[in-house]
Amino acid sequence: MINGGMLFYPAFHKNSIIGLIKAFGHQSEHLLACAAALGGQSASYGDASAIFQVFPEIRLCVIVWEGDEEVRPNATILFEPSIEHLLHIESVIGLGMYLASQLKRQATSSSPLPSQV
Repeated sequence: MINGGMLFYPAFHKNSIIGLIKAFGHQSEHLLACAAALGGQSASYGDASAIFQVFPEIRLCVIVWEGDEEVRPNATILFEPSIEHLLHIESVIGLGMYLASQLKRQATSSSPLPSQV
């Protein structure tokens, strides 16, 4: 993590990553629909991922791995290394938290229909 980012990581993890895991950890394909609604482009990382062009020179990538009986679901947000030259760490964290909150909000408002058995 960049310039002191480890100090902010526990709060970032709690407020962003955990929410992404809850929203998409057992239905990763729903991330793609929510991301598309917010202008994200599908990527080929994890079980589902999307890249967001948040500013002309700043892209973020949200990645979700589905859980199963043996492995817990997981998620992360990747920031391009050049971001540390463009924004202060507080702004970087805030940008990631904002994106996660918008994805969670989109997931809540557009919950997929349960699969029919």
